Formats: sequence, structure tokens, C-alpha cells
Amino acid sequence: MKKLTQEYAYGKINLALDIEGKREDGYHLLKMVMQSVSLHDTLEGTYTRDGKVTLKIEGSELAADENNLCVKAARMFLRSTNDKQNGFTMKLVKKIPSQAGMGGGSSDAAAVLRLMNRLRGFPFSEEELCRMGLPLGADVPFCVRGGTQRAEGIGEILTPLPAMPDCMLLLCKPPIGISTPQAFRQADACTAPAIPFVPAVEAALYQKSVNDLGKAIGNRFDDVLQLAQIREIRQAMLREGAVGACMTGSGSVVFGIFSRDQDAFSARRALRAYGQCYLCRPVSPFPDFSISPV
Repeated sequence: MKKLTQEYAYGKINLALDIEGKREDGYHLLKMVMQSVSLHDTLEGTYTRDGKVTLKIEGSELAADENNLCVKAARMFLRSTNDKQNGFTMKLVKKIPSQAGMGGGSSDAAAVLRLMNRLRGFPFSEEELCRMGLPLGADVPFCVRGGTQRAEGIGEILTPLPAMPDCMLLLCKPPIGISTPQAFRQADACTAPAIPFVPAVEAALYQKSVNDLGKAIGNRFDDVLQLAQIREIRQAMLREGAVGACMTGSGSVVFGIFSRDQDAFSARRALRAYGQCYLCRPVSPFPDFSISPV
């Protein structure tokens, strides 16, 4: 058996999330600015000769069965290489919270594809890995690439954007989970006009302005759901010095952008009353599909 090799599965936040319509197949058309963050799960994996795909999970009660995205990703990679002899064994250490809007499952699947590709000597390009991962979830292509990207369509059309300015991010996960299908249903039912957030966020990124970015971030789900706990966390972050605060994805994590590290550390102490809190930083695109944690 080869020596176990690590790959980091980075979480993501949505600096902007606009809902632009709905396809005939029921999938929603989105325009988003997505950002990798240094809060990550850790994947270890190696090829085996027994033809089996196995997974162990630490730090979570998620099932490590055939429905797990890591297992599905490994099987998809083996099929794509027409490898009928080898298997793959994995251990996943979870840190990204579940039902958080941070793409934890998609990031884990992307890490499996990157790791298996690297151990095989990079038989697939980044673009090929993105296409391979799309059937597993709309966020998987972004999680393969990482960094700062505009995502369109159902999330699979990616355009690199200027890197997010250096800052500290505070993530707060309240003890509530939000159903993504329910969030979309409420968005569909909402008749209030939607203010697009992506253009202002992109402009702030090109200006490399943390303050402008804090003012520009926004999320259509945040506007539609109007959850009291989310609103309270956002307001608390702003009181503690965040230049901006917003819910990510369909929730329930709220992130705050801090231009001063000491404000972020102080805010973490104050926000612990609202839920689990994590400090992290933006992460750049992944060179060679793998980088060390920030």
C-alpha cells in the first residue's frame, strides 16, 4: 500500500448570490461570486489492490456509505480511468460545519478528485476534473479550482476574478439548519424586486478595497428568508467592527469581513453566544490542485 497522502478540502463563502431565473428542468440560474476560505476538511487517501472504495469519517456523524460524495467521487474517477483493478481507501477529518452554505460535501468530493488525479500523475486537466465533478454537485467545479470566481448557470460556468483583499473572516454557525429546497421555494414565491449584488462585489474586487467589498456583499436568500437569528448575528458582527457581514449560500453560516485582525478576535469572543465561531482567511486558487492550509 502506498503512503497516505493528504488533500485539503477548503470551505467556500458567497460574497454575492443573485438568483436570475429557473430552467425547465427545475434548476435555478444563479450568478455568484464564490470565495475559498482556509477553514477546511482534511482528506487522506491511497490506492489499493482490493478493488474496494472505503471511507472513514472523523468529526462528523455523516454516513460513510455509497451515498457519500467522497465515495461517489472516487468511483467516478476510477471509471473515468477505466481502472477495474484498483480501489481507493480514504479518511476524512471534518471541520467545515454541515447545513452551513459552505459547500462542505462538494469540497470533499473535489478533494477526492484532486488527490486521485495527483497520485496518478495528473492524467486529467483541471477543466476535465470540473466536468467530471459536475454530476456530483453544482459547487464541485468551483471547489476543484478554488480562489475567487464568478459562477454562473447552476454554478458550473466559472470566471476567475481578482483575489479577495487580505482580511480576516469570522464565520458564525447558529444552531439552526436551513433547507436549500425550502430556501429556493421561498425565493420563487417572493415578489419583491431583487437587487443584484454581483456587479458591486466584482467592482470592489477590482479596486482591491476591503471596505468597498464589505459594503457590496449580499445574498438573495438572506433578503428572502429574513431569519431573526441571521439578522442578529449580522448586526452583532457589524457592531464588533466588521466592514460587512452576510449569510453564505442558503445558510446558515454568517460571515463577517474584518480589515483588522484584532477586531476579528474580539468579535469571535462576542459572537460565541450565537453559535460556533471560526476565524479564517481567503484562499487563492489551488496550484497543482493542492495547497497547504492558510
